[in-house]
Amino acid sequence: MPQICPNCHKLVPDENTVCPYCNNTLSSENETCPYCKQQISSEDKICPHCNRLLTGEYQKQVTAKRNKVLFPLAALLLLSAGVYLYLDWRGIPLNRVVIGIFVSIWLIGFVLYGAYMGKGDRDFWWGR
Repeated sequence: MPQICPNCHKLVPDENTVCPYCNNTLSSENETCPYCKQQISSEDKICPHCNRLLTGEYQKQVTAKRNKVLFPLAALLLLSAGVYLYLDWRGIPLNRVVIGIFVSIWLIGFVLYGAYMGKGDRDFWWGR
């Protein structure tokens, strides 16, 4: 049964130990992706077929990277809501421009927050 090269993803005869297309060393320890059930290398951290993360350590790195964005974003949303409520409570009149700025901050912030939270086991928009 031919094997799949984890580097170039081409079919290689089973007896080869080096891929004839990209000269990548082939490991005899191939695994199956738990998500898409395709054959992958045991060294892969991301499935080349479905792009899902495969190792727990890499997920911790992604979560730490995501939290560097989510916590300040949540703080900005809470702070802006607090400022708005304080100004409203004190009876300070707000014109339409100021209210529009607050609403824009909230809409953009909630969309970004939801986008980052919705990524699940996938990474950010800007690389890995």
